[in-house]
Amino acid sequence: ILTLPAFVHREIVSKMQPLLKPGATIAGMPGRPGFEFELKSVLGEKWQQTSFLTTLTLPWACRITEYGGAAKIFGTKNFVSTAAVIRPVTQEIVDPVSLLQKLVGEQPELKMDSSPLKISLISINAIIHPPITYGQWASWNREAISDVPLFYHGMSQDTANLMSDISKEIQEVSKSLGGPEIPSPLETLKDFYGDQIKDPSTLFSAFTTNSAYAGLKHPFIETSDGKFLPNFKYRYLTEDVPFGLCVVKGIAVIAGAQTPTIDRVMRWAQEKIDKQYLTDNGEFTGKDIGESRAPQRFGIQTKEELLAFK
Repeated sequence: ILTLPAFVHREIVSKMQPLLKPGATIAGMPGRPGFEFELKSVLGEKWQQTSFLTTLTLPWACRITEYGGAAKIFGTKNFVSTAAVIRPVTQEIVDPVSLLQKLVGEQPELKMDSSPLKISLISINAIIHPPITYGQWASWNREAISDVPLFYHGMSQDTANLMSDISKEIQEVSKSLGGPEIPSPLETLKDFYGDQIKDPSTLFSAFTTNSAYAGLKHPFIETSDGKFLPNFKYRYLTEDVPFGLCVVKGIAVIAGAQTPTIDRVMRWAQEKIDKQYLTDNGEFTGKDIGESRAPQRFGIQTKEELLAFK
C-alpha cells in the first residue's frame, strides 16, 4: 500500500519490483492521476502478473503533527472512489478490494469506479489545490504578510468559478474520448463529506462550510521577523501540477480538446515551481514533461492506446 506523495512512487516501486511475485497487488492510496502509466513503466515484464488499485484520495482530511509519530484527522470521508485491475492470478489468492476495505475499516467505503482513466480524470486534488493557490496568490505583491490565510475556508467565489471551469473542461475531454462521465467537484465533495458540509448548495459554500476543512491554512515560510511568505514548493503545486494537471492536459491533447482554464493555471504554477510543461507558444512540449505523469511521457499518443490501457 503506497500512502506516499506521487513523486516518490516510481522510486519505491522500482525497489519493490525485484521482490514482487505473480499475483501481487500494489495499491496507491491515493494513486494520483497516471498511476497506472507509472506502474507499467516500472514493472516491465511483471506488469501483466501484478494487480493494482488506485484511490482518488486519502480516506481522511489529515495533517502530520509529528513526523513518523502522529497525525491529526480533521474529517473522515464517506466514500473514496477506487478503480482496480485485478489479474486472474491474484483472484486465485485474495480479493484485494475486500482486504483493503478491511484494513481501512467501515468508513470510508471504497466505491468502485469504472476505470483508472476515470480516477485520473476526476483528478480532484488537481482541480482543487492549484486553483485555490492561484486564486489566493496570483495577484500577490510579493510582500510578507502578518497572518496566514485559511486555505479552504478563505477561498473566494472567483476561485470556486475557476474550479468549475476546469471541471467542465475535463468533462469535455472525457466526452471527446468517448470516455466515462466525470462528476463535478461539488458532487465529489458531497460524496466525500456528506453531513460534514453545512451548506452543500454551491461549490463555494461546500468548501467554506465543510467542518473537515476548518483551520487548514495555506502552506507558508516564516520570515526572520515573524511574518509569512507563501510556500509554492508545497505539494499543492509540486505534486498536483506534474501528477495532476499535466496528466489531464496530456489526455486532452490526445483527445484534441481545448483547455484554456487549465492552461492559465498551469502557466502560473509552472513558473512558481521552476518547471516548464507548456511552452511560451502554448504547446504541451515543455522541457519538464519527462518528470510528469503525462501519458506522452510513457509513449501513449492515441485515443485507442489510452482507452485500451490495462
